[in-house]
Amino acid sequence: MYYIYSVKNALNNKIVNIVIYICCVILLILCLFYIIKHHR
Repeated sequence: MYYIYSVKNALNNKIVNIVIYICCVILLILCLFYIIKHHR
């Protein structure tokens, strides 16, 4: 029971980390586009 819970928890943490990483990448890309757009 505890093993299954810990595996589930690890998967949730992995998913959360991936989501945070993707959000950061999207924010960086948006910032770059904003800078390029306003630089011209």
